[in-house]
Parts: sequence; structure tokens; C-alpha cells
Amino acid sequence: MYICADMGSSNTRLALCDSKGIIFSERAAFGALNGKRDGKEFLFSQMRSLTSKLLSHLPKDSPMPDCIMISGMAGSEIGLCEIPHISLPANASILTASLSEKTIPEICDIPFVFVPGLKALDGQDLRDIMRGEEVEAIGTFLSLGLTEDAVLILPGTHNKAVKISADGMISDFITTLSGEMLSMVISHSILSGSVAHDFTLNEELLFKGAEYADEYGINAALFHIRVMSKNSIDRDSMSSFLYGAVLGEDVEAIKKFADGVRIFVGGKENLRRAYSLLLGENALETDPELSQNSVFIGLSHLYNLHKAMH
Repeated sequence: MYICADMGSSNTRLALCDSKGIIFSERAAFGALNGKRDGKEFLFSQMRSLTSKLLSHLPKDSPMPDCIMISGMAGSEIGLCEIPHISLPANASILTASLSEKTIPEICDIPFVFVPGLKALDGQDLRDIMRGEEVEAIGTFLSLGLTEDAVLILPGTHNKAVKISADGMISDFITTLSGEMLSMVISHSILSGSVAHDFTLNEELLFKGAEYADEYGINAALFHIRVMSKNSIDRDSMSSFLYGAVLGEDVEAIKKFADGVRIFVGGKENLRRAYSLLLGENALETDPELSQNSVFIGLSHLYNLHKAMH
């Protein structure tokens, strides 16, 4: 028995697992940003509480989990324990050989096994980084049973496009700030209240948003939503226009990056659908349940490889 853990910037998920899969899971609204804002002790206390809550669901007379497999921002400088990124290319075996086991007594006595995250280099210079998406990519690759080279779109606070080969090797990735931009516009701008993440996607307005941003620029497209509100356009339409304007900025970069390779799109429903529509016929949406569980699938695979090596 073991625990899989995924810590983002603002949210953390834990899953109690055995050889058959997930037994029980918990999540809470804290993440590595709390380590930056509130200090490590606060982050440790939140992780301790969530871990205790998960362990309360242990079946009677069950042994304690032998480790906590953890990915994402937990290994960043503002997370639980800083773990250096490793360089591309990398697959599950390379990640397993680079796992770091740490004990954090302020949280629990169960050892943590950190997945390092990946970095892309341009000569000696750092070009891009990821933490957590490498595990999500491996979980997605395994679940889809891919036998071809592919590009995986993993939307989130920071959107990742990940190249993975038919044999499971991650060779490259690019990152955009589109998820964070959407959240900032929706929650912290003059458009707050006019647009939302939770809406019914209007395909026509999605494409209009992308076209407007392409012609006049994204800043003009964002202000156009303000004008739309004055014309009593409904929130679903304005939100669709916003998604088109912001995500449309990613589409040409993703197409160029994919270079004709099949694209598989994950993420929450509106993001998954919007990217798939904007990217066109070469893009396929993944199953919604896969998007929810791909990190845990990837962590479980790394756990099994780790146990086999020891």
C-alpha cells in the first residue's frame, strides 16, 4: 500500500492506493504558493492534516503505506523540499532512476519519494521547465495505449504541450501562461462578473474570439468583451469569446510544435473542448476521467518501477 500525491500551486490531491488501484482520495485548497506566502511550517501543517485525513480511511488492520509518491510543485523551491529538475529526454525508467526519497517528520513518518520534474535546455541556458506534467504525460500515454508519436495538451494554470514518442520518451515541451491569464481576467479585471470558467461553450463565439485576437491583438479582444457586455451579450457567449481570444494565441504555436503529429487534448471540459475545436481535425479529446486520474496513473507506474528496482 502506498500514497500518490500531486501538489500544484493552489491545490493538493492525495490517493491511497494498493495493487488494485485507488482505495480512497482526498484533496484540499492549498499548494506550493502557500509555502511562499505563509511559510514552510504552514505548508507542512496543511499537508500533515490532509495526510492524516487520508490515513483515517485505512482499512482496519492494514499496514501503513510504505511511501508517498509525490509530484508537482511539492519539489519546487517554494514546496515541501526542493528537488532539481532533470534534463530531457526522459521516460518512466529515467524518472524512476532519478527519484529522491526524503523524510519530513513535520508531516509524518512515511517517507516521501519525489519525482524530479523536467527541464529543456537551449545550449547551456534553461529554455523551459515542468513539474508534475511529466507524470501526467506518462499516465496519459499509458492509459491511451499509444503506439504512435504524439503531442499531449495538458491544460492547467500553465498550459503544456508535450512531445512523447511511441515508446514513451518525452523529448520536448512548450509552456504558455494561458490558464493563469484566463483566471486573472475572470477574477481580477474589469471583466469580472461578465465572464466565467463555468459556462456553456458557444462554438461560434469561441472562433470569433480567436479571429478577433488574431486581427486586432489580444488586448483589443479582451476590451471588446467589455463592449459586448454593454450590448447585453450573455455570459456564455462572452466567456466563449474570451476562451477563443486567449487560447487562440496558443493554437498556432501548438500546431507548429506538433508538426503534423496527432494531438491529444486533456484538461477540464471547456478547456479540452475549446482547444480541440481550435486545433482542428488533427486533435482528439481524451476521456474526462483520464484527465482526472492521469497523474495518479503515472505515479502508480513509477511506484511499481521503483519497487522493482529495490
